[in-house]
Amino acid sequence: LFELIKSMTMSEKRFFKIFSQRHIIGEENQYLQLFDFIDQNKCVGNNLLSQQGFAKNISAEKNYLYRLILKSLNSYYFEFSYKMKVQNLISSAEILAYKGLENQGLKLLEKAKKLAKEAELFSHLITIDQTEFEITSKQRNYIKASEKLTEIKESINYQNELVDIQLKTTALYAKRQQEGGIRNENELESINQFSNQHLKSGLNSKKTLLFNNSLNITHAHAKKDYKAELTELNEIIKLYEENLFLREYSLKGYISSLYNLANTYRNLSDFKNALKTIDKLDILRKDTLISSSKELTAYTFYLSNNIRLFIYIITKQFDVASEHYQTIKKDYHLHENNTEKPVIYEHLMLVIRINIELKDFKAALKKTNIIINDNTFKLRNDILTYVRLLNLVIHFELKNDFTLEYLSSSAMNYLKRKKRLFKTEKEVINFIRKFDSNNKKGLLKINTNLIALKNNPFEKSMFSFFDFQDWVEQKIR
Repeated sequence: LFELIKSMTMSEKRFFKIFSQRHIIGEENQYLQLFDFIDQNKCVGNNLLSQQGFAKNISAEKNYLYRLILKSLNSYYFEFSYKMKVQNLISSAEILAYKGLENQGLKLLEKAKKLAKEAELFSHLITIDQTEFEITSKQRNYIKASEKLTEIKESINYQNELVDIQLKTTALYAKRQQEGGIRNENELESINQFSNQHLKSGLNSKKTLLFNNSLNITHAHAKKDYKAELTELNEIIKLYEENLFLREYSLKGYISSLYNLANTYRNLSDFKNALKTIDKLDILRKDTLISSSKELTAYTFYLSNNIRLFIYIITKQFDVASEHYQTIKKDYHLHENNTEKPVIYEHLMLVIRINIELKDFKAALKKTNIIINDNTFKLRNDILTYVRLLNLVIHFELKNDFTLEYLSSSAMNYLKRKKRLFKTEKEVINFIRKFDSNNKKGLLKINTNLIALKNNPFEKSMFSFFDFQDWVEQKIR
């Protein structure tokens, strides 16, 4: 209940108050008081609620209020999207059929079917066909009922083809999400195998095209073929922008595609177009579909600012990056509880990088420890690897020699367990462990190795965010 109320926008809360006054007789003050109390407090437990005069049977009242809010949101979003319009038409048709008004129900189902076909809502088409079958059977119109059964089979085939491509794409997303960047031939080959098994679909569906494009984008990104990725991203964005139902179906996918487009421009060093795409993303935050969702607003906030900060960092505009960070951190309280950790921790990594460059090592250390000490964060091995290297760099700069000896061994063992101890990680940790003025020959060898790794296709990405080789060379000098 607390999470639901905190997720509501101002307009949703206003609508609820009007709605609740129409739907509660005699006890409206009690439930509105409970709603307002939760809305105005940062933390609400049963003990605190029991001390309020308006709360009697706390458990029952919270359940009732939860259901009442959902009813109001159902009314608020009654015709918000194709899917909701179709669902409401199906529900209304079933009520009419129950009342014995079968022909009126069938008319509504025809409207629902037209919308469902436009929006490629294949699972809804199955439900519509099934409902039509039930009504026509009830009318003893068995010829029509048989036709509906044939249509059900056709809708099931469409749904099955879509599910097949969704399964493949989602499995690939899960694999990429876990690892982050591709760091060796085996990981690349694994992505190749996923991507080369394209399903030959007979379904001329925009949704199928969307998922096929997503497979191609993931494959191109893994191979660092950014020009091919750019082509596929422009195709997928065109699909979203020319088909409203696709944006409704996966608005987060549309936002992510714009972010990926900006990121690809960044990888091609086309910073002008990268920032232009981010401007578009910022404007999109005012869109009704996004602004009505705190989660999507937060997601867009972090993605757009992550690209901006990354561009400032790799172009070495650290003062501009710091200034931008000071501006946006005022809005963290609006967004930090409304999106997932990988996005927030990506942002935190960028802020850590700015702190290191500006030699605010204590602030940087505090932020690395947030990620390292979060035992619930299991995704994005690239972040979990990188943050440990930066943590060692910071302890080195702070001259925490005793801590550094323990942490460097701990980081080495952690990366071995995770099978993420690649060449760059090994060289950086070895440098920190073996740093000694009497070991200049050994340190110079590590530096030479890092110079070579900067040109290795699987390792060079490790140096774009923080140039470990340049840092090592400075320390040797």
